[in-house]
Amino acid sequence: LALPLKRGEGTNVGPALEAFLKKEQQSVASADPAKLQQDIRSFQQYRQAAITTTIASDQIGVQHLLHYHYHLKTLTKRLASYESEIKFSFVWSEAFRPNNRITSGSLALDWGGILWNLAALESHKGSLIDRSTDEGIRNASLQFQNAAGIVEFIRSDVTPKILGPKSAELSNLFLQMITQLLLAQAQICFYEKAIRDRKTTGNFKPALIAKLAQQV
Repeated sequence: LALPLKRGEGTNVGPALEAFLKKEQQSVASADPAKLQQDIRSFQQYRQAAITTTIASDQIGVQHLLHYHYHLKTLTKRLASYESEIKFSFVWSEAFRPNNRITSGSLALDWGGILWNLAALESHKGSLIDRSTDEGIRNASLQFQNAAGIVEFIRSDVTPKILGPKSAELSNLFLQMITQLLLAQAQICFYEKAIRDRKTTGNFKPALIAKLAQQV
């Protein structure tokens, strides 16, 4: 099972961000205006590339998401206490109910949406890997573990920073459930391997296979 992508909408954060930086930072206010505007445009481009990532984007989409994630990781920490002044406006659909949209001024909500989509791409890659070989088993399990780690990071580090509303799938209990689901799929890859190896080599005893099944 792969996670569905969330859909983010484009928003022009440039004017609000530029006005805030000039107001709060004298060094920024006296800097080259063209350089400041170029930096803000670059930030906008990073976000646009990230939110337009699709399942078909493959590794390029992963890179776009990671690039914007690195910027958000820094900005969220620096601007968290100023969000009410900056008045960002980010719009994201719910992953499982895409017609439902959440609007928030919280950078952490934007960050959570980006990381959710990164986990979704990892889980999608894991679901498509051929598990008929030992290498396929290992790779599929690794993709699901990667996805689980991202979702757990969202739960532990990102959602506590979200100010205001957030979508249902970003609730604490929902993220715990998704993490367990992804880890179960990682574990079942090795259960499948044990079943196959028992049929071909007889190395795995029924008791061991039963323990693997219990863990799943």
